[in-house]
Amino acid sequence: MLSCCKYFTFDNSVGHERSVNPNINAWLIINPAFISNMNTNFKVLHVTPLYMPKIGGVSIYVSNLATQLKDLNYDITIIAPKHIRKEIVPTDPPNIIRVPSIYFPDWPLPLKSASIPLDGGKKISKIIQRGCFDLIHIHGHVFPISLMAIDLAYKYKIPCILSILGTFGLNPHSLGGKLGLEKTFNKLFFSRALKKVNAVIGSTPNVTNYARSYAPLSLKYFTIPYGINMTQFRENISNKYIYRQKYNIQNDKIVILFSGRFEHIKGIIEFASAIKLLFINNPNIEVVIVGEGSLKDRVYSMLSDIPNVHLLKWQPQDKLHEIYLLSDMFVICSKTEGLPIALLEAMAASLHILYTPVGGIPDVLKEYASKTLIPRSTVEDIYNALRKSITDYDKFDKGQSNTGNVLDWKEVAIETDKAYKQIIGFSS
Repeated sequence: MLSCCKYFTFDNSVGHERSVNPNINAWLIINPAFISNMNTNFKVLHVTPLYMPKIGGVSIYVSNLATQLKDLNYDITIIAPKHIRKEIVPTDPPNIIRVPSIYFPDWPLPLKSASIPLDGGKKISKIIQRGCFDLIHIHGHVFPISLMAIDLAYKYKIPCILSILGTFGLNPHSLGGKLGLEKTFNKLFFSRALKKVNAVIGSTPNVTNYARSYAPLSLKYFTIPYGINMTQFRENISNKYIYRQKYNIQNDKIVILFSGRFEHIKGIIEFASAIKLLFINNPNIEVVIVGEGSLKDRVYSMLSDIPNVHLLKWQPQDKLHEIYLLSDMFVICSKTEGLPIALLEAMAASLHILYTPVGGIPDVLKEYASKTLIPRSTVEDIYNALRKSITDYDKFDKGQSNTGNVLDWKEVAIETDKAYKQIIGFSS
């Protein structure tokens, strides 16, 4: 039997799999029939710039994907940064490794999620070098920890998949989030990183094509969307008025929901301003806003005196479906996005969705019937879209929207498993 450190990469040029054993100084050609008889309990390392208890799409995605991959007999290890002073994390199981890191300031650019390991990456290097991993799955293309992991996977000849979490995102005040500095970064660093990975996973066709524009033609591409817990929505879809009673919301009102981070890039200030205008002539609505962030105090000061606005902190994942199911409309007015999980949750609840056409949002909503476009993330456009939707609300086919393209996390893991096995060289 070969050493536990078996590294496979798919060789597009000759159409067969390759394997290198660290104890054998030669390439061995592996017969696919031999591979199919091997133990499928592969070791996969996930490197993520964000992880629980941090709230956000990346953390939720990596956490749920890892859980479901374990059910498919993968041996999963997760590396995530840890703030050297501010962050308090729960006691982690052995497979989650926190790397003490220094975080960037949030000015003049929105970089507070980006961090650099305090030791310059020595701990990550040792983990990758000694871990006998079959594959490294790296999340995010703009984060220093992600770029560092790509270089290390390439150095130690371990197959590597990069998940692209979004497109442009450094300009929180412009629709599309584009900034000249980010374009330069992509040409100098992102394109270089793509030459060192074996495959890219994009959450939508738009996000995948964003990577294609910087990548070599030989790179493998997979489009695998995020998922949600569809069971929670299916089993409770009829509990709308029970949840309204629980959260003290009137049954005869049209309920508008915003769920997201309180940051400029999410359009939260513009949304709050539009809501203030909306209440002047629309007393038959209630608004639920779920989230937290650096603009929390500003949002609360703008809306706390309006009686029909419900401001809620982040809700536990096992309770969040209740907020969606009691609502009628969902507003996502972001200036840039990849694939927001909040959007998938709104679709699962069959809400009427008001959206800005950024990132992967138009891809996901292409076949979704009940929707209204917000052309720009401005107070005027958000207000006009809301006013029109309220006026036309009785015309909407409530509950009839197509949610067939929303995946459960189990389905996401199955699709990811297929991608892994292609790159590792396993033939099932």
